Amino acid sequence: MSTEIHPSQVLSYWFGPEPYQERKSLWWGGKKNDAAIIERWRVAVEQALAGGLEEWTATAQGNLALILLSDQLTRNVYRGTAQAFAGDAMARACVARGLERGDLAHYHPLEAVFFLMPLEHHESMESQRQALQLMRELREQCPPELRKILDSNIEYARSHGEIIERFGRFPHRNVALGRPSTPQEAAYLASGGRRFGQ
Repeated sequence: MSTEIHPSQVLSYWFGPEPYQERKSLWWGGKKNDAAIIERWRVAVEQALAGGLEEWTATAQGNLALILLSDQLTRNVYRGTAQAFAGDAMARACVARGLERGDLAHYHPLEAVFFLMPLEHHESMESQRQALQLMRELREQCPPELRKILDSNIEYARSHGEIIERFGRFPHRNVALGRPSTPQEAAYLASGGRRFGQ
């Protein structure tokens, strides 16, 4: 793809046309989407991680697009490696900037879910609590027809928090990050503990 990329291209790819619908196959499809995402978005992800799209943070929609590149598409492009998580700090900085600026008020509920996702991905109980609280608030404010989707996302937020509360980190990242697993973590993973696609 061209190195010239606009936030609207990322948002259109991820959310599709309005009215937005849940896109389970793309969002939660795991490895089956990797090849297509690598072909289409690898260069843009590399630009984002190198700091080349920092100007996107000037607007709510640009900030969200940068979050998608640094927090979501990284996980497809670099699945199973430490690089899959290399954009997490950048994404959290975008969330902090957006929350301070009031960006949540400008997002469709499904956009807001992905705006908040970097907090769930953080190995920090403070971030986990914040993510769960904001997801719950989002559900209360969203149209009734979207609440079932938000319920599912709240459950995922809760499960992320439970893992961090139990282990202080995500055990499924240990191999990619070169961290030795504790016996408790190894037992958790061997018994089918959640890996969230990684």
